[in-house]
Order: sequence, then structure tokens, then C-alpha cells
Amino acid sequence: MRFLCSVLCLLPILLLWGCKTETTTVESDGPPQASSTVPLRVAVYESEAFAKRIETGWKGVSEQPLQATVVGDQTLSDVAANNDLIVMPARLLGQAVKEGLITALPEKFLADESLAFQSFLPQLRETQTRWGDAVFGLSLGSPVAMTLVRDEVGAFDGDQTLTYEQYGSLVESLGTESPQAAEALADGGAAIAFLRRAAAAAVTPWLFEGDRFEPVIDQPPYVRALQQLVSARQHYPKELLTVEEVWQRIVAGDLKLAIGWPVETAEGADDASVRIFDAPVAAEVYLNKWLSNDGSIPSRSFLSGSGLIVAVSSACRQTTASRNLATWMTTEGHAALRRTSVHVAVARDDLATSEMATMQSAAVVQYDRLAQSSLSRTLAHPPLRIPHADEYLAALNTAILKALDGSMTAEAALAEAKAAWQQISDSADVKNQRNAWNQARGL
Repeated sequence: MRFLCSVLCLLPILLLWGCKTETTTVESDGPPQASSTVPLRVAVYESEAFAKRIETGWKGVSEQPLQATVVGDQTLSDVAANNDLIVMPARLLGQAVKEGLITALPEKFLADESLAFQSFLPQLRETQTRWGDAVFGLSLGSPVAMTLVRDEVGAFDGDQTLTYEQYGSLVESLGTESPQAAEALADGGAAIAFLRRAAAAAVTPWLFEGDRFEPVIDQPPYVRALQQLVSARQHYPKELLTVEEVWQRIVAGDLKLAIGWPVETAEGADDASVRIFDAPVAAEVYLNKWLSNDGSIPSRSFLSGSGLIVAVSSACRQTTASRNLATWMTTEGHAALRRTSVHVAVARDDLATSEMATMQSAAVVQYDRLAQSSLSRTLAHPPLRIPHADEYLAALNTAILKALDGSMTAEAALAEAKAAWQQISDSADVKNQRNAWNQARGL
């Protein structure tokens, strides 16, 4: 009896000891907790220099270890599965959302004073990073192409925005023996240059229309846009140039006129001789028929989809720490990141002011003011950021290059691009692509 009583007395203690042991085991086997000893994993669709800048900048403000890795041949799903935060082009947003690879940012986080979400420029806040009725990322900016002019181009009147027709005439007047004008057409830039021109004239529909999700890139405003680009290309340098090369050459005086934007990563001569103005506009806009662009139809901003956004992966191990890093990248760390990427640009009202106060380049200050105004417009053509966006853009770029080298007419090139787009949509399921396009437009 005495032994039985002893056992009964010890039983509660044994049970408690057993529960404690079980709890400890569960915690140790569970997912890693946010901790200053657990590195944040950041994947970047950018250069090694960009990744290094994130690491060194974050180290200066936080004890949280961080490992930033440049994305190689991995699929987006693999990237998301093995990282906490992803820095990616906005054109990948649709795929990331539809495949459940990134998480929506909660209203509580967006309302945090340290983030100041409402200070993001309207088109970045409401178009670039939004999908449907939710926000899935924070913007690092979206470069806006402008007209770049050297002081010695006396024929240019900066008081009035050029039309693309006037731009073409000015390009031609600068001569062909030694090309004096250019825009970025390398590295997929031909498709973007074409879409930029088309966006200036096409009111609606934009890129696709109808339940059949039919591409409209063979319609009149698109054909005219490509014809204008082909005409200008005849007076550009023979080789295709990148954004950086266009900026370097106009700063050095090798070009006198260009469409592009300042590149802070480029080292070259003083840019004080470069004036910056709004990008050319269309002399006529197309709304079932050609109409004079007299201002009665509001202009639309054009977002290329190459601007970078920061998104939290669905496989994120440290949500709070990752959001803190995303906040830092779009606030205190933004200026440093901008100096290492042509895809990072002015993104906020407040940062536009603070960055301009510290930048010595008058050209960049001038550019930021114009870009801020452009990205504050009420209307914008959404970037192509549905699933398979890279495939659509690659097919379009291939066709545009055929028109630019003279192997195809503008009409034939766009017909080829349209057929390729239809094939991509069919392979991906037209209904899914149409629904994604509606969500991308906030419908």
C-alpha cells in the first residue's frame, strides 16, 4: 500500500515531466524562428554588385545576418521555395501570385508609419505592385524614358513636348553618316521601345481584348508605332545599345539626342550639358479611329515591367524580419540600391525630395521631377505582368528586331508576333490568361 501511494504521488510529476519533454521536441523540430542568428535569404534578379549592396547596407543598420543571392537558371518557384524575400522585375508578379509563391502584404503592415506606404507614387502603389485588390510587393521604382538632349542641339525647343513625328524629323536632321541619336534597343529593349510608342497612341484596348483574349498588337496604333521606330532606327548607331550605353554616349557627347534616362551606375563625363524633357507624345491617338491629340483624351503613363519590386516569399521563415528589410530597401537603403541598378528609380514623393537634395547631378534631379509627375498620373497602361510575360515579350522582341533590320515589314512583323502570342495563350489556357490580365488591370 505504501508503495502504491508513492507511485500515485509521483505520477503527476512524471506526467508533467513528459509533457515538457514533448513540447521541447516539437519546438526544435519546427520551422526556424525569426532570430538575429538566422540569416535572411534574399534572391535578387539583378547583379552581384546589387546583392552585395543589400548585404553591406543592411549590415550597417541591423544585426540580423543576411545572404543575398543572384538568381541564375532557377525557376521562380524554386527561387521562392528557398528564399524569404525576392527582388524581382514587376513583370513576374502575376506568375508569382497565381502560383502562390508570394504573400499579400497585410493592411496593418502597409499602415505602419515607418513604411509610409501612401508616399509611394500612385502608379507604383496602385498599378505596379497591386494584383486584384491586394498589394503583393513594395516598389523600388519604374524607370520612365525621357527625351535626352545635348545643349548644342539648337533646333530643339524644350518649352513644348515633342511628338514622335517631330522627334523622327529631328533625328533625321542630325545626319546618318555619324549617327547622333539613339535609344536602348538591346537586351529586349526593342520590344519596350515599341510598346512605349504604342502606349502613347493606343487608348483602348491595350494589348488584348475580348473573351477570346485576342492580341491587338496588329491594330493601327501599334503598326504606326513600329513604323516610326523603324524610321528612327535608320539614323541610330548600327549596333544595338543598352540603357547604360545610351546614357554614357550622350553624356560623353557622342550622341546629341536620345530616348532614355540617367544611369547613376555609369561613369563618364559631367552630365551638365544634357537636358531632360518628357518623352515624345503621339500627334494623334487611336480610339476606333485616329483623333487629334488635343488633350481632350487624358494621356496614360507607361510602365515597362522591368522596374524592381520586393516581395515576401510564401516559404518565408522570418516574416517580420523580411518585411523590415523590405521597408529599409524602399526607404533608407533606396538611394544606395539605385546607384547599382538601372531598374531602380525614384519611387516616392518624400524620397524624391530627400534624394534630390543629396544628389549632385542636375540631370538626375531634373529627371526625378519629371518621372515623379509621370508616375502620379491617374491613368496608366499596365505592364505585361501576367504568367508567361517573359515569353510574350521575347516573342515580341524577336518580331520587332525583324522589322528593324528590314527583313520584315511592320505589318508582317506584328502579325508574326500576334500569332506567337496566341500560341502562348493557348498553351497556358486562354481563360486563365484572360482572368490574370483582368486582375493585372485591377478588374
